[in-house]
Amino acid sequence: MKKVIYVLIFLFAFQIGDAQWQSVSNGLGLFSFQNFDKNNDYLLICSNWKIFLSKNYGDNWEETQSIKDEYGSAIEIKCVKFLDNYLIAGTKKGIFISKDYGKTWEAKNNTFNISGNVIPVINCILIKDNNIFIGTNNGVYLSNDKCNNWISKNKRLIIGNSVLNTNIMTFKNNILIITGGDYFNDSGIYFSIDFGNTWEKSSFLNASIRTLYTFNDLILIGADNGIFTSNNNGKSFTQSDFGRTNSITSYKNILLAAKDYEGLFYSNSNGNKWIKNDMIGVDELPRQAVSLFTNNNYVFITYLNGKNIIYRLKLKE
Repeated sequence: MKKVIYVLIFLFAFQIGDAQWQSVSNGLGLFSFQNFDKNNDYLLICSNWKIFLSKNYGDNWEETQSIKDEYGSAIEIKCVKFLDNYLIAGTKKGIFISKDYGKTWEAKNNTFNISGNVIPVINCILIKDNNIFIGTNNGVYLSNDKCNNWISKNKRLIIGNSVLNTNIMTFKNNILIITGGDYFNDSGIYFSIDFGNTWEKSSFLNASIRTLYTFNDLILIGADNGIFTSNNNGKSFTQSDFGRTNSITSYKNILLAAKDYEGLFYSNSNGNKWIKNDMIGVDELPRQAVSLFTNNNYVFITYLNGKNIIYRLKLKE
């Protein structure tokens, strides 16, 4: 049986246990979805090979054109973000942008200046104001001119004889936080207070970091062995015995977390206590809860379970 991701879409309120999930899956095929974003007009979701846009919070989805290499073959997509009306896609063959919502794509890979003219794999994209940070298999790069030029931010990110393989990035105020290394063996947390010019490594070590999220004064890490929380800018972390956590986000003042085999949990106590959503209307709980995302009054969750279903849950204010 093919592994496919469920996309669960729901509106959130202070009490969500009794809300009913509604199936909405028009226009999506059988793909593994892992990345959401939004601008003023569209919501987007991407798989390894496809990007879909919706103007009505997922009631209907429209597929963009595939990103192709010079030989006409589709390129695997790792992540996609909006910058105003631009689409910026990170792929296994560098960065591509679209100025027409995915009808056409343009490569932006000429200024990485990596030995041998190697184009890096783009693992993640982080946008703050007009600054575009990308995490790659060759460290961190910054562009402040819509991807036309890339500046290396890899000072003190040299691990052994290579540059840190950067997997996840986030900001806490003006502190840039990344995780990287060998995903299965040596993940670490690095902090920069000067937009990546210099880096300091946290004492936190965990081989299975899956997500980073900042919330008020907290830094939260989702990992295979639970959720780790710091209230002192990463100097120390407290572990919550939560199980494998692939995604953390928030709605208003409530934290949300996606847990494998159980689905959605929420916390109104800064993560000290987590409450399970009953997921009424969902026939089968997820084997792997992949990602969460909020858009206006909607929260989205994707999960891997063997068939493609989209749910939407409406919450009261």
